[in-house]
Amino acid sequence: LLSPHTIQKFYQPMTKSTKTQNNPPKKATANSKRKRRLATQDSRDAILDAALIEFSALGFKGSSIRNIGKRAKVDFTLITYYFGNKETLWQEVLIRGAAKHAAAAGQPFSELAKTPGQQLRLRLRREYEFASSSDSLYHMVMIELRSKGCPRLEWLTQNFLKPAYESALPMIEAAQASGEIAQGDPLLLYELLQVGIRALISTSQHHELIAAKPANHPATQAAFWELVEQLFFANVKQT
Repeated sequence: LLSPHTIQKFYQPMTKSTKTQNNPPKKATANSKRKRRLATQDSRDAILDAALIEFSALGFKGSSIRNIGKRAKVDFTLITYYFGNKETLWQEVLIRGAAKHAAAAGQPFSELAKTPGQQLRLRLRREYEFASSSDSLYHMVMIELRSKGCPRLEWLTQNFLKPAYESALPMIEAAQASGEIAQGDPLLLYELLQVGIRALISTSQHHELIAAKPANHPATQAAFWELVEQLFFANVKQT
């Protein structure tokens, strides 16, 4: 899901060394360089963590570089140094989330499931589990999708939404051909599946008020996924 222009930046020195004839700079040791890289990565991670909280609660427009810096406990100018501007920071938060999802994916679906329907179900289960554990990312994206004329929608579509659909399309078409899932337009079915597996996340506050129990309770999540399987994968044999 990551395109070349979304590769994260690495450490760059804050200032250039100024050489003088009388007082030449000391060469940095390998250990000091490593410490600087680690400190830089720690600062970047703190900024990205703070940005995720701000963007998921207030959206892109409602968030500010200054408030993100305050939450991250860093000077806000460090954010513009590392990321350039707020839009690039917003993109980097999503890129890191996608990277974590990819790292947690484990074995390919084809190695764990035999039929197309089983592979699709496993894919959605992984997406559901990741979304449930990272609901801030979901809310961050949904705020932008609901914003009229959102300028970030094109980037989001080209780098995440469209590639995700294109990678799922062969599974959906094969599962339809084998009779393991409902017939119909693959894109509409894909969107229905995406809405379905995230329904509990999007209605978590309502659910907690009505059920008087948190939506992220393990028993609630297990019962919800069982309903998803009954609705969408009733014809898929268990692996």
